[in-house]
Amino acid sequence: MRGSKRSRTPGSWQLRVHYVDDNGNPRWASKTVRGTASEADTHLRKLVHAVESGHWATGQQLAKDWISRYVEDKCATCSPTTSRKYRALLSNVIIPGFGNTRLADISAPQLENLYRANQGASRLAHILIKGALAKAVRQGLIERNVALVADVPASCKRANGAQLTPEGLQAMRSYAQKTDPVLGIAISLAALSGLRRGELVGLRWSNWDGEILRVEDQIVVLDGLLRKDTKSHTARSVALGGTGREMLEAYRAGCIRLASTGKRAYPFPDAPLLSRDGRTPIHPDVLGRQVSALATKCGLPGVHLHSLRHFTATQMVSRGTDIRTVAARLGHADPAMTLRVYAHAIPGNDSEAADTLGQIIGLDEERKEKRRIGNE
Repeated sequence: MRGSKRSRTPGSWQLRVHYVDDNGNPRWASKTVRGTASEADTHLRKLVHAVESGHWATGQQLAKDWISRYVEDKCATCSPTTSRKYRALLSNVIIPGFGNTRLADISAPQLENLYRANQGASRLAHILIKGALAKAVRQGLIERNVALVADVPASCKRANGAQLTPEGLQAMRSYAQKTDPVLGIAISLAALSGLRRGELVGLRWSNWDGEILRVEDQIVVLDGLLRKDTKSHTARSVALGGTGREMLEAYRAGCIRLASTGKRAYPFPDAPLLSRDGRTPIHPDVLGRQVSALATKCGLPGVHLHSLRHFTATQMVSRGTDIRTVAARLGHADPAMTLRVYAHAIPGNDSEAADTLGQIIGLDEERKEKRRIGNE
């Protein structure tokens, strides 16, 4: 099989390769490239190879079909909640965004327009699209991954919401304790333990032995509420200290008093720890909305439930807690990931570091000697 090239304008070449499709119909594979004649010949050889191997026809498939298959393959190895998120993004953002665009015709400007039109979901969309196009490049369906050169708006990048300060947390706790004691306990426990949303609402009284919280599973939202293992697939222990112990002891005593009047169920070991009736755990979405609404009332717009987890991590790191301990408390399987996310919170003291190095290499003694001679 041979192809042809012709110059359209200086530096622009049209490449064509004749082939017969699966139905016996004659077709032309055609594309336009820019460069020298030698570079055009290189592109033509690649085009001929793509047609001969069948990749040219595959590259003409619709982008939404290729990315849909990629997403479904990922969902086969993901958790139910992640799969639900991926499929919703596929249906609501990716498929409508690409329309009938061919896989080989995706451009960086098209991706940037899609990101700008879907600010709230564009970060995850970018991750999935980039992965799908990378696979297409590996399989020879397209020549390059345009997602690597597409600009992702700053608003698309990961954000942890507004920064929560100790003063802001205290304001939220004080307000909640006056208006909604269960919400107050949830906020205090979240900030103290650093648990994820599903882990927090999934706690049972049996997970607390009076000193330690044993985090064994979580509650996730699918068609209803589902209890499953933790995100890292391992259980962990989280110490609460004396303050946490006194807080939960007082909370449990209050639950027992309400149970004695018939206003809620008794806090048996298998009962949910965070519950308004003692039988049903607080819905994760409901708790998230309540925390956000409370933060707004306290003059802290942008603070949400996950901000409490970031508060825990940031405060520990900024006070010198070693990264392995922080990672274990948060349930991070890899301390390196904890370091990447919270490195900004590590206190830096460049002057102190310089003094330490000066002592090591002997500069400190030389400085002291010069001062001594100068004072004589």
